[in-house]
Amino acid sequence: MDIFRAFAENEFDRYVFFFTYEPSSNEVLYKLENIVGYTPYVYDIFPEPHQFDKDIEEPLSVITKLGTEMFIPVGLNVQVFDTFRILYGEEE
Repeated sequence: MDIFRAFAENEFDRYVFFFTYEPSSNEVLYKLENIVGYTPYVYDIFPEPHQFDKDIEEPLSVITKLGTEMFIPVGLNVQVFDTFRILYGEEE
Protein backbone atom coordinates (compact mmCIF):
# COMPACT_ATOMS: atom_id res chain seq x y z
CA MET A 1 0.00 0.00 0.00
CA ASP A 2 1.28 3.50 -0.84
CA ILE A 3 1.25 6.16 1.88
CA PHE A 4 2.16 9.81 1.31
CA ARG A 5 3.75 11.80 4.12
CA ALA A 6 3.91 15.60 4.48
CA PHE A 7 5.61 17.69 7.17
CA ALA A 8 4.80 21.09 8.66
CA GLU A 9 7.11 22.68 11.18
CA ASN A 10 8.12 25.89 12.88
CA GLU A 11 10.82 26.57 15.47
CA PHE A 12 8.71 24.93 18.23
CA ASP A 13 6.51 22.22 16.70
CA ARG A 14 6.65 19.59 13.97
CA TYR A 15 3.59 17.88 12.53
CA VAL A 16 3.54 14.83 10.28
CA PHE A 17 0.54 14.06 8.08
CA PHE A 18 -0.13 10.73 6.40
CA PHE A 19 -2.43 10.34 3.38
CA THR A 20 -3.59 7.51 1.14
CA TYR A 21 -3.12 9.85 -1.85
CA GLU A 22 -0.69 12.61 -2.78
CA PRO A 23 -2.00 15.75 -1.02
CA SER A 24 -1.66 19.34 -2.16
CA SER A 25 0.08 21.87 0.07
CA ASN A 26 -3.27 23.66 0.48
CA GLU A 27 -4.83 20.51 1.95
CA VAL A 28 -2.01 20.18 4.46
CA LEU A 29 -2.20 23.87 5.35
CA TYR A 30 -5.94 23.52 5.99
CA LYS A 31 -5.30 20.58 8.36
CA LEU A 32 -2.49 22.52 10.04
CA GLU A 33 -4.72 25.57 10.54
CA ASN A 34 -7.27 23.38 12.33
CA ILE A 35 -4.56 22.06 14.65
CA VAL A 36 -2.77 25.30 15.54
CA GLY A 37 -5.87 27.52 15.63
CA TYR A 38 -4.61 30.31 13.36
CA THR A 39 -3.80 30.84 9.68
CA PRO A 40 -0.11 29.98 9.41
CA TYR A 41 2.25 32.25 7.52
CA VAL A 42 4.20 30.07 5.05
CA TYR A 43 7.89 30.89 4.80
CA ASP A 44 8.66 28.18 2.27
CA ILE A 45 7.73 24.74 1.00
CA PHE A 46 10.53 22.30 0.22
CA PRO A 47 10.23 19.04 -1.72
CA GLU A 48 11.00 15.86 0.22
CA PRO A 49 12.09 13.27 -2.37
CA HIS A 50 12.50 10.29 -0.02
CA GLN A 51 10.72 6.96 -0.15
CA PHE A 52 11.04 3.72 1.79
CA ASP A 53 9.28 0.45 2.65
CA LYS A 54 8.11 -0.15 6.20
CA ASP A 55 6.20 -2.78 8.12
CA ILE A 56 3.65 -0.99 10.31
CA GLU A 57 4.54 -1.60 13.99
CA GLU A 58 1.56 0.23 15.54
CA PRO A 59 -1.74 1.37 14.01
CA LEU A 60 -1.11 4.30 11.66
CA SER A 61 -3.71 7.05 11.23
CA VAL A 62 -4.03 8.20 7.60
CA ILE A 63 -6.36 10.60 5.82
CA THR A 64 -8.28 9.18 2.87
CA LYS A 65 -9.30 10.97 -0.33
CA LEU A 66 -12.77 11.45 1.22
CA GLY A 67 -11.16 13.32 4.12
CA THR A 68 -11.88 10.65 6.71
CA GLU A 69 -9.44 9.05 9.10
CA MET A 70 -8.51 5.42 8.53
CA PHE A 71 -6.12 3.23 10.53
CA ILE A 72 -3.55 1.03 8.80
CA PRO A 73 -3.25 -2.21 10.79
CA VAL A 74 -0.10 -3.54 12.42
CA GLY A 75 1.99 -5.84 10.23
CA LEU A 76 0.99 -4.37 6.87
CA ASN A 77 3.88 -3.45 4.60
CA VAL A 78 3.58 0.05 3.14
CA GLN A 79 5.68 2.14 0.82
CA VAL A 80 6.02 5.68 2.22
CA PHE A 81 6.55 8.59 -0.18
CA ASP A 82 7.63 11.90 1.35
CA THR A 83 6.02 14.81 -0.50
CA PHE A 84 7.04 18.19 0.96
CA ARG A 85 7.95 20.13 4.10
CA ILE A 86 6.15 23.36 4.99
CA LEU A 87 8.05 25.89 7.11
CA TYR A 88 5.52 28.15 8.80
CA GLY A 89 5.12 30.71 11.53
CA GLU A 90 2.44 32.70 13.27
CA GLU A 91 3.61 36.00 11.80
CA GLU A 92 5.63 37.20 8.85
